[in-house]
Amino acid sequence: DYQYERGSVFAIGPDNIHKFHPSNARGHLLVFTEDFIIQYLSKKNANRIFQLFNEQLTSPKLQIEDHAFGEIEANVDRIKKEYLSIKDDFSSEVIRSLLQIIFTQLIRIKSADNHAFNQTKYLTQFLAFQKLVEEHSEKHHKVAFYAELLCITPRTLNNITHQIVDKSAKEVVNNILLTKVKRMLINTEDNATQIAYKLGFFEASHLFKFFKKHTGYSTKKFRELFK
Repeated sequence: DYQYERGSVFAIGPDNIHKFHPSNARGHLLVFTEDFIIQYLSKKNANRIFQLFNEQLTSPKLQIEDHAFGEIEANVDRIKKEYLSIKDDFSSEVIRSLLQIIFTQLIRIKSADNHAFNQTKYLTQFLAFQKLVEEHSEKHHKVAFYAELLCITPRTLNNITHQIVDKSAKEVVNNILLTKVKRMLINTEDNATQIAYKLGFFEASHLFKFFKKHTGYSTKKFRELFK
């Protein structure tokens, strides 16, 4: 759970589950595709933007001071005007440019207190590792598998993850796998045995132990509390 107030900004990536508890708060929700953002960006600039939406690297919440938040609000208002009122042949380009300005403002703020945003030596390798885990963790839970795909040793991979997120490579694998278990518990009717099979656990009991160790909840209790 995250508290929010004036100046709160949440960068929520694809596939992330989220909900807002009822309140009198007002705000804006900007929804866009990856292709819309990166159409004219270099790979380096695109990667910087997507760092904002990477929950392995940073919290999804930013709390921004009034002056900076006012600038972001002004750009959101310009996007709203282009999208709802003007809507001519130039509007898509204007909206894309304004979104990129907002992202750059957020990255500037985030970079001030997050070393991963300023780390360039290992970041590309870390992101490649993370992508591989997202793709293969349903079948492969061992660090050695990913190190081999990256053509590096498990020790080197551990050094990379410690430099970027101060976690071991195994912790990164477990975090991604744990998120997948939570999503399936909340969004499907699959029982724990079916989830264990789909996510590469040899037995349901292995899933039970893994989940309890990392969350403090049984799979049944988690589903009751959060579904």
